Amino acid sequence: MKYSALIPFVLFGCAVAAPPDWYHRREWREYTPEFGYIGVGSAASRAGAVDAATADIVRQFQVSVEANIESLVQSVAEGDRETIRSQYSTAVKTAASAKLKGVQTVQTAEDKGAYYALCYLDRDEFAITLAEDIAARKSVLIGIYLAADSLLNRGGVFSAVDMLLSSNEQALECDAWQSMLNIVSSQSYAVGAETASLSGPALLSRIRTILNNVRLEKISGGGQSAPRGQRLPQPLTVKTTYGMTEANRVPISGVSLDLTNVEGARLDRKITDHDGLAQFEISALGANTQTVTVSINLPLGNQIISSILREKRIQFTYTVEAVSPLTFSISVVDENRNKVESLEQIVVGAVAAAGHKITKGAPLCFNGVVSSKSNISIGGFSGSEKIVKVKLVLTLQDSENGAKLDEAVFEAVGMGNSETEALKKAYNNLQVKADDIALLLTRAGEKLHPY
Repeated sequence: MKYSALIPFVLFGCAVAAPPDWYHRREWREYTPEFGYIGVGSAASRAGAVDAATADIVRQFQVSVEANIESLVQSVAEGDRETIRSQYSTAVKTAASAKLKGVQTVQTAEDKGAYYALCYLDRDEFAITLAEDIAARKSVLIGIYLAADSLLNRGGVFSAVDMLLSSNEQALECDAWQSMLNIVSSQSYAVGAETASLSGPALLSRIRTILNNVRLEKISGGGQSAPRGQRLPQPLTVKTTYGMTEANRVPISGVSLDLTNVEGARLDRKITDHDGLAQFEISALGANTQTVTVSINLPLGNQIISSILREKRIQFTYTVEAVSPLTFSISVVDENRNKVESLEQIVVGAVAAAGHKITKGAPLCFNGVVSSKSNISIGGFSGSEKIVKVKLVLTLQDSENGAKLDEAVFEAVGMGNSETEALKKAYNNLQVKADDIALLLTRAGEKLHPY
């Protein structure tokens, strides 16, 4: 009985804050759902409650817009739907949050430290603002579309695609705005054919069409043969073109092309010239019939582009003629006539990879002289660092009389805390490949017949 009198006080002291009536009814005087959108929110501060009420309106739009946008998602190729659905999801959130600038804070209240707010967005005023912004955005997109067409007509295909891709986000947001306008308007917003072509899905379809009309053509170089370890007589020549019809097909310059072997290892990379042409010099390495592939060097980061360009490839086959391997002795020295064993091993590996043998006292020899030049020091994270440049002059000679048959020059750069360390790294960076040996032997040509 002693504590019974305290019970009402305790209950009263712990009373929970009660939201105002308008919070539950979601309307206030003339501000009703009939003419606009109502949002309510609560938080520990007035500003927080207003933000929550605004977010409540955003959510109402977001659900409706996402439902409308799904029909656009279904209009694209099935393989692209997840990509564009994800892009639209981001665009809808951005558009819904950014465009609700006309939200009014109609009423706020506070009870026991809890704040409540009711916000309102007038449907007609919002529709007018949206229509104006959509028209301005579409005007920008049309300008981009026309500029891309101009580039396409001059063969600037990938520049045009980059330009269209850069406008993709704007097109998606514009689709979201348009969907919002259809929701708030009593009439569906009519879109002209010219501007409809720049909706997100239409833009994606446009990019696909452009890339599908890029052609990688074989011009010459297939079906050749050469002795093992020498260059093919003719380069492998390819051409990149673009055109919606054969009559208006134009060359594409500046396209990066890769030459790869059957294992997928890159052998060379070339850039197409102003005629869309690229040539690959290749050596007859391996045995029997060999196959190499020319493909477009894929840009990073865009799955849609990669999936289309991955199919643009051409294969060349050539025959490696079986011949008795040549034999060579190898010597590499520095300017002081000191043997440089690490570089000798690099040359030995290249000669062996080209299908030839290394034997002391062979009738042919590769004599290399490596020189080095130390450049000025530069500041690094661990103090001053040295830069050393090395140059290897590799001469193909007759071992008996020293007659020079051909030569090649190889260069590399190294950096280190000391000149010795930089020189060592420069040696490690120097590359001599089987293809380099094949080119040397091919240039020597008939001079090799006696051997």
